[in-house]
Amino acid sequence: MAPKLNDDCLSYIFQYLEEDSLSLFACVLVDKQWCRNAVPILWSNPWNDNKRYYGRAIRLIDTYVSTLSEETKQDLINEIIVKPNIILTNTTFEYEKFMKNLNVFELEYRIRKWVSSQPVRFDFTNTNQRKMRGGKNNARNTTLQPDYDRDTRILMSELLYLFLVNSPKIDTLCVSDFDKNFSFILKIADEEPEARKCLQNLQHLRISTHQPISTCLMKLSEITRNIEYLEIENCNINSFELKRLINVQNNLKNLTVEFVVNQPYQIHNVNNVLSELSSKAKSITRIKIKDAADIFIIFNSFVNLIELIINNTDKCDFKKWEHLSKVESLKKLKKLVINNKKGPIYFNIIAEFIERSSCDLDHIAISTTKPQDPTYLGTLINSIGRNCLNLTIFEGLIGKNNINEFSQLLQNCNNLKYLHIYPIKTSWENEVYKFDDILQVMIKYLPFNLNKLFLEDGWLISDINLFKKFLEGRKLLELSLISFHAYRSITNKYQEFEDVCESYKEKDYLLDYHFYSK
Repeated sequence: MAPKLNDDCLSYIFQYLEEDSLSLFACVLVDKQWCRNAVPILWSNPWNDNKRYYGRAIRLIDTYVSTLSEETKQDLINEIIVKPNIILTNTTFEYEKFMKNLNVFELEYRIRKWVSSQPVRFDFTNTNQRKMRGGKNNARNTTLQPDYDRDTRILMSELLYLFLVNSPKIDTLCVSDFDKNFSFILKIADEEPEARKCLQNLQHLRISTHQPISTCLMKLSEITRNIEYLEIENCNINSFELKRLINVQNNLKNLTVEFVVNQPYQIHNVNNVLSELSSKAKSITRIKIKDAADIFIIFNSFVNLIELIINNTDKCDFKKWEHLSKVESLKKLKKLVINNKKGPIYFNIIAEFIERSSCDLDHIAISTTKPQDPTYLGTLINSIGRNCLNLTIFEGLIGKNNINEFSQLLQNCNNLKYLHIYPIKTSWENEVYKFDDILQVMIKYLPFNLNKLFLEDGWLISDINLFKKFLEGRKLLELSLISFHAYRSITNKYQEFEDVCESYKEKDYLLDYHFYSK
């Protein structure tokens, strides 16, 4: 009999499945030992189901309601929110104690689904109702009309209290709007030492609101001072409350920022968020920007930055981008991702940024459907080839006029493992560009370490024999097998091309392949 894995080994293995809720659920069903070790990880982040299946949302809240105290359950019965026989069952585990990621928006979404799924209201008259957590009771009379907002509010308050008081492990808090839920979280922290300790241990805070930033942030600043990952979305750049929250953090490393600039601002304004970020810049190693090119003006301060992600900069004008071209101190930067499907990308500015900052990038991903000036794309590819000799991942655009620049990149960047190539186009839906010339270059300068090639929609291989020659050349040199991904439109002879891929896979010329439909 094969030896059984002990609990420590199982727990270590299951950590790798933390983002894969379906696999973890399968592990729970193996036996008692697997269940005991997989359940805490599965329930540490119950919002992992991004598809929000209706049935799963209902079962999730069913489980949490079942973990409530008998007194609270009885209160919910008295409030005519659910029938008694639904919520009086007991659970195998104390699931609320496993919570590590508290996403208030996702919790409310699932509670609303759960409340709306309950059976038709029943006639019940309660003469001894006590005041529920969350404030005014608003007792209902014998009417059978459902009040979903009221029921959601009551259940939200009870479950937030359950998590904050009982889970010692919450390290991530996501708040989508500064509404009563956030205020109630802080109220619980004021009243319950366990909840306050829970917030004191926060490592990841996500703030996203379309409302003016409230005094809740000031209260949170008094409690939480060890945040490592801060996400601020739709926040005003002139917010004193946000500035204060940033100021008190002792170990800020990871920043995601999206600003709404409603008023004029100056970088040297003491109440300005940018000014505060500049003072914390040396500790930050990762920045993700969304519609916040204002931050480029302080980029010389981020001397220890390792990863930079820029998304959806359609609101940013050329003058804000220009600050990026003047940055000279990001020598530790290893990953640069720029993705803008709605607005322009300035290739000349990115090229100058790579030149001046002296960063030796190993991961570059740049994509857009609206290049501001394609004539500068060759300048960018040249800059990458000269400065990023340790490049392992390249996801970028190549035009039909950039063959020579791409050839030089392949010759200089000998460590390339992953190529994801986009065609530079003026009309994304209709234009098709031949990949044959680029394939000829790849045959001549075979990337020795390449293990995946992904051709984005718009490329066409008109000569299938070139693809065969590419694979055969790699086999002759005993290079590693590659995975090939493309769209069905990659060839006008799709069935023949697919047969070639299958044949070369069977002969160990190709690791695997996949074709996408539009």
